[in-house]
Amino acid sequence: MIHVLLIAAALFPPSAAAATGGHPGAIFNFGANARALGMGNAYTALSQDDSSVYYNPAGLGSMDKRSVSLTEATLVDGVNYNYIGLGQPALGGGFGLNLLRMGVGGVDGRDENNQATGSLGYSEMAFAAGYGRRGLLDGQASIGVSAKMLQRNFPGDTNRLYGLDAGASYIVPGFDSRLQVAGMAQNLLQASMGDTSDKMPLLLKLGAAWQVVPGLRLVGDFSSDRQFSMGTEYGWRFAAFRVGVQQQGLTFGTGLYLWNGFQVDYAVYNDVTTGLSNRLSVGWRLPTAEKVEGPDTPRPDDPWREAMQALQDRRYVAAVWSMDKALKGEGRLLAGAKMDMARRLHEMITGLNLLGLPARQEELVVENDANVLAGKAVMKYLEGQNAQAQLFAQAALGTYQQEDALHGLLEFLDKRTGRKTPREDILPLRELITVKDARARRALFGLQFPEALREWEEIIVLEPENALAWTRLGSAALASGDIERAKKAYHRFMLARGWN
Repeated sequence: MIHVLLIAAALFPPSAAAATGGHPGAIFNFGANARALGMGNAYTALSQDDSSVYYNPAGLGSMDKRSVSLTEATLVDGVNYNYIGLGQPALGGGFGLNLLRMGVGGVDGRDENNQATGSLGYSEMAFAAGYGRRGLLDGQASIGVSAKMLQRNFPGDTNRLYGLDAGASYIVPGFDSRLQVAGMAQNLLQASMGDTSDKMPLLLKLGAAWQVVPGLRLVGDFSSDRQFSMGTEYGWRFAAFRVGVQQQGLTFGTGLYLWNGFQVDYAVYNDVTTGLSNRLSVGWRLPTAEKVEGPDTPRPDDPWREAMQALQDRRYVAAVWSMDKALKGEGRLLAGAKMDMARRLHEMITGLNLLGLPARQEELVVENDANVLAGKAVMKYLEGQNAQAQLFAQAALGTYQQEDALHGLLEFLDKRTGRKTPREDILPLRELITVKDARARRALFGLQFPEALREWEEIIVLEPENALAWTRLGSAALASGDIERAKKAYHRFMLARGWN
C-alpha cells in the first residue's frame, strides 16, 4: 500500500500532520465559500444560507430565500476542490444540501520495491444535509442539525466516514439585534465503514458576529483544537471588502452583489494544510416566481405599501406576510432598512406568539388609547429604537392592564433591552409623565444631572410637543454645562410654543 501513503503525503504534508487540516474529514474545514474565507473562515455565527450546512446548521433557520452556490479552487500540488450548495426555507426554518469533492490525479505510484506502477489518483466525495429551526427563546435562538457522509477512494480501496453535526445561535438582547453568538459541535456522532479505523474527530466551535454599524461587521471563531480566527466585512452599495486573520496569516476577499440576487465572491486564503490558494464562489439567492396576471397586476412595490398600511392598522401578521412578498423581488444580500424591518417584525410576532395566540392579534386591532400607544411601541421597535419602544409599551400596559397582548409586548421589549420595567412604573401615559417629571426635578435639585436629563428626555419621547419638558431639559443641560444641548432644547421649546 505504499502508493496510498504517497498520495496521502501529497495531500497532507508531514509538517501539517498534527495541524487542524491533517485529520480524517478535513474536507469539512477547507471552506465552503469565498465570502467566509475572506474573513478568515470565521463564519460560525454569520452563515444564513446553504453554506450553513457546512458552518453551522442553526443558520439554516434564518434563511429568507432559496440559495444556490458553487465554489472552485485548486489547492496544493494540483488538488482540485469543489463545493455545491442548495438551501430552501421551509417548515419554520430551512433545509440545506451540500456536495463536496476533492481529488488529485497523475501521482506516480510505486510498489514496495520502489518500482513504478503507473499513474494513480485519489479523491474524496462528501454529501451533507441539514435542517435549522428558528423562533426559539422568544424568537432570539435557532438550532440545527446536519448529517454527512464522506467517501474516500484510494487505488483499490474505498471507505466511508459518517458524522452528525449540531449547532445553535442566539441574538443577544440589548444590542438592537446587532450581536449574535453561536456554537457548533462537529462530528458529535461518528462512524466508519470499510477497511479503515478512521473516524472524523469531535470538534467544538464558538463564534460571534457583530454589526458595528450598517454595512460593517466583525466576526470571530474559536475551536476546541485551539484555532482562532477573526475577520471583518464592509459592504458598500453593490460591493463588499473583507479581511481576516488566523494563525496561518492574513486572508483577503471581495464580493459583488449583482442583479436578481446573483453574487460573485473571491478570496485569497492561506490554509494550514493546503497552503495559499485562490477561491472563487458564485451564488444566487432566488426569489419565488410569481404569476403575472396581466396589465392590472399591482406594481412590485404594492406589497410594501400594503405592509405599511397593515402596520398602521396594527394587523401585524398581515403586515409581515406583505413584507415577505415585497422582499422576494429584492435579490441583493444587503437589503438595508426594509430587510431589517421585516426581520424585526418576524421576531416580534414570534416573541408575542401572534400566530399561536390569534386572540392577541385581535386585541391589538381594537381602537383604544392603549393600542394606539402599543402601535407606537411597535413602530419604534421596527425602527431599531428599542428603549423608546419599551417606554410606549410601558404606557400602553399602564393604560389598560387587562389586555394579554400588551403584557406580552412589554415582556418582549424588556428582553430586547435587557432592562426589566419596574412594576410600579407601569402607569397610564399622563401619570407616567407626571412621575418622571417629579423624579427629574428631584434629581436636578440634588445635582444629579444625568438622571434629570434622562427622565425629561423620556418624557419628550412620549410627548414630543411637551414645551415644559423641553424648557426643563434645557435648564438641566445648562446647569450641567452642556451649552449646545441647552440651545437645542430651548429652540425646541420655542417651536413647541409656536414661536419662531
